[in-house]
Amino acid sequence: MPRRAARGLVRAWAQTAPRRQRRRGPAVTVPAEGAAMTGQPDLPSSTWSCTDGTARVVSSEPGTVRVQLAGEIDLTNSDDLGRWLAEWHVATLQIDLRQVRFLAVCGARRLAVLRTELDAGSRRLQVIPPDDVVIRRVLDALGPFELVESEAGAPG
Repeated sequence: MPRRAARGLVRAWAQTAPRRQRRRGPAVTVPAEGAAMTGQPDLPSSTWSCTDGTARVVSSEPGTVRVQLAGEIDLTNSDDLGRWLAEWHVATLQIDLRQVRFLAVCGARRLAVLRTELDAGSRRLQVIPPDDVVIRRVLDALGPFELVESEAGAPG
């Protein structure tokens, strides 16, 4: 890319950055329903949200938790989302990406790091990919991910 074009991109970003920063707020977590009543305050909350994306537990079986992600996963929220996902200490963590509109490379990279962390603890990360070809290509580039197709009638 020519230097002049690069300067133009940086200048254009700098002019819009304050607006972007005002739009994006800090991540907010909602306490898990009944977590305080069960006497298990160390469990992660059942939902995670920020301005551009959400995550929620849609099913939980012994040893497996399925989390549905929606919205955008990008530089502003991928680390926070990755930390929230890493708090689930289960044998298999399934990430449902079917409702994700945008997955930045840094978001896919954070999922790859999470996969490595889970593998080190003898746990598994399974990804339910969306139909979006671009997101699938990003996952392929940073994989290998264990891709699973959703069962008919599953939430999502």
